[in-house]
Amino acid sequence: MQISFLKNERVQVKEAQDEAKDLRDKLKLYQTIDAMVKGSNADVNNRLHDVGDFSQASRELSIIIVALKRELTSTVTKKIMGMHYSVLFNLLCCL
Repeated sequence: MQISFLKNERVQVKEAQDEAKDLRDKLKLYQTIDAMVKGSNADVNNRLHDVGDFSQASRELSIIIVALKRELTSTVTKKIMGMHYSVLFNLLCCL
């Protein structure tokens, strides 16, 4: 009876360890992605350099990330400026 209980416990521990390792790997991946998205061009290149990935694909990925971040910043800025212009226009119309 105790032997089967201990075997069952061992299986559960192994499953929990495997799940914990999987979650740690996923967290590391998400942290890397977060650093790439939030970092500057130099940060992205440094991160790839630290990983030791000097491939053409990683350089292209770095360029794409930076271009997408630049476009996102530009779009957000345009929306904010558009809102400011809209508010100013409404205020001027009321005068």
